[in-house]
Amino acid sequence: MTSLWNRLLGRSEILRSRPWDLTEIVPLSERLWFRLLLIALGILLLAAVFVML
Repeated sequence: MTSLWNRLLGRSEILRSRPWDLTEIVPLSERLWFRLLLIALGILLLAAVFVML
C-alpha cells in the first residue's frame, strides 16, 4: 500500500517519515472536497438503509 502511494504521489520521503500525516501531501481544497464527498456518501448510505427498513 505504501509503495503504491509512493508511486502515485512521488513523495516517498514524507510518507516514510510520517505515513499517517497526509496534510502535507494533499492540498486543503482536495481534503475539503474529499470530506464533503464522504459526508454525502454517508447520507446516501443512511437513506438507503432507511428505505430498506
